[in-house]
Amino acid sequence: MSETKRKLGFINIAHFTDHYVLLIFPTVVIGMQAELNRSYAELIALSTACFVAFGLFSLPAGWIGDHWNRRNMMAIFFFGCAGSLVAAAMAPNLIMLAIALADVTPLFWGGSVLAARAARRIAEADVIVYDNLVGDGILELARPTTRLIYAGKQAGRHALPQAEINRLLVELGSEGLDVVRLKGGDPFIFGRGGEEMQELVAQGIACEVVPGVTAAAGMSAATGIPLTHRDHAQNVVLATGHLKDGTVSLDWECLARPRQTIVIYMGLGALEIICRELIAHGLPAATPGAVVHAATTPEQRIVTGPLDTLAERVRAAGLGTPSLIVIGTVVDLHPLLMREAPLVESL
Repeated sequence: MSETKRKLGFINIAHFTDHYVLLIFPTVVIGMQAELNRSYAELIALSTACFVAFGLFSLPAGWIGDHWNRRNMMAIFFFGCAGSLVAAAMAPNLIMLAIALADVTPLFWGGSVLAARAARRIAEADVIVYDNLVGDGILELARPTTRLIYAGKQAGRHALPQAEINRLLVELGSEGLDVVRLKGGDPFIFGRGGEEMQELVAQGIACEVVPGVTAAAGMSAATGIPLTHRDHAQNVVLATGHLKDGTVSLDWECLARPRQTIVIYMGLGALEIICRELIAHGLPAATPGAVVHAATTPEQRIVTGPLDTLAERVRAAGLGTPSLIVIGTVVDLHPLLMREAPLVESL
């Protein structure tokens, strides 16, 4: 091939790149964003270093190839940029200080619900800091070399105080490890995920939240107790039965409003107080309630009864933690809707 044709072909490539890079480059970014489930900001951050490195490297290559021909330099530069973007987007560990607050909840009679993104984070993790109520089999998704740290909490028994968990996450993230903080529900619904994320952000450690199925939603599906119903409840209130200061000083007037469903987490130890206060603040003593132990698991048990006798019935049944308290007329639908469950499972 003559020198003129060789140069003409190279210049044609550069001409194409020069005029259409504004179309090609955004298309590559959009394609990577959709495929890898990464934000545009993250893609740009990941590619910047490689983008600059490849671009600068192209300058001497362009000078050697054609004595600083402008179009030749632009061709090498933009091809290098496109390649660097692909390389950066495909490298999940370029952001080293990453904490994933992943959530899983066992659901529907011993099965498990786990977001695909959470499963991927677990499989990639160097360290997993996990809670007490993580479903069976979830930790088996981790690599054999993954370090597992138990940080679970049970009534009156904490493997690690919350402040120590916060410090541990900061230390692990600062070591450049891929860390997953694995919880048994949703991290932002009584999961202390907000407190842990605050600490990480304050220390400059990047983190993401992988949403999970909160216990109330799993319990509702597993017991046939809808949280809302046009004939029964237009509101649903999620409350904790164990405040940070150890008291049960809840907003009783708000909780005692009619035509709503109340779901109380971590309240079994204060069940008698909860029932008494709700009645004292206006709820009829005959308001139906339920206590659901180990919802969505094979160990699930449920005790129902009116507010004025619910605590006594639960005590007689010997229910322990973990348990959810559900109060409202939607509880009356439990026998009807659960009667249909075997028919659904057989389909």
